[in-house]
Amino acid sequence: MNKFDEDFEIIPVSYRERLYVKIGSGMFYLNSHILKNNKCKDIEIEMVVNEIRQVFFDFFKSLFINYREFINYSKRSDPNFEHYFDKTLFINKSNENNRPFLKKFVETQMIQSFFDKKMNPKNSDEILQLLFFDENLDLMKISQQSNKSKLNVC
Repeated sequence: MNKFDEDFEIIPVSYRERLYVKIGSGMFYLNSHILKNNKCKDIEIEMVVNEIRQVFFDFFKSLFINYREFINYSKRSDPNFEHYFDKTLFINKSNENNRPFLKKFVETQMIQSFFDKKMNPKNSDEILQLLFFDENLDLMKISQQSNKSKLNVC
């Protein structure tokens, strides 16, 4: 098993399967169009890329749905995100299937960059991206609560 396969294995199974399906079906779709037409339109490529993006977006929403609960806003001026984000508690309170991935992910520059932007956005684009992400998390929570209440009624 190579390094990529090992790292890919820590992605929770449900998302790994969705990625395989989207990437596989997207590549099949693009290849079949290329074979038929000897080319592929930009719009077709964009469609496949957007589907793959959506899988990743859904994945990150599921991982970070409650991340705001672990931020200490009073320490936001501290440049070290570990001082205002309780990553240990965040991991321990997360879905058990996600923990192997989260343990590695919270050690990356990507999470540091996310929190740098979250705590001190530099421009309106960063603010809008964060608002978009947080609003999607809120919608996801509402959807989950609605689904739970429907299950409790039956």
